[in-house]
Amino acid sequence: MDQTAGSDANWELRQKHAAFFQTQIGSVQQAAIASQTMSALLVSLGLAMSKFSGVAPSQDWTLLSLAVLGWLLLTLLLTSGFSVSATRIEKTYLEEHERLFAGQTPYRLESFLLGVARNFPRLVKLLGGSKG
Repeated sequence: MDQTAGSDANWELRQKHAAFFQTQIGSVQQAAIASQTMSALLVSLGLAMSKFSGVAPSQDWTLLSLAVLGWLLLTLLLTSGFSVSATRIEKTYLEEHERLFAGQTPYRLESFLLGVARNFPRLVKLLGGSKG
């Protein structure tokens, strides 16, 4: 009976430990979503301002193409930068989990930022400036 009670307490501590780090990653993810939304608004605002500043109609497609390309590049930069932060949080979680709960399997932390880092590690390292 004592062994079961100790196991349940360990499970609860592991769950709280993972939840803390998942919340930290969630905070980074919210900042990433907000910055991506703002970047789209800023690019749209710049496009609207240039539209009403006397740009020739023949330059509309060029302007639109540049705005879309700029937004895509900004999105890549922001996502990779925030992915680096999420990856550092995950690394800290795994290190602390091993120290506190040696030999037990850690819970997997999830976020779209970690998904980007797992699926496109070279891109994140290149654009995010990760030092490893």
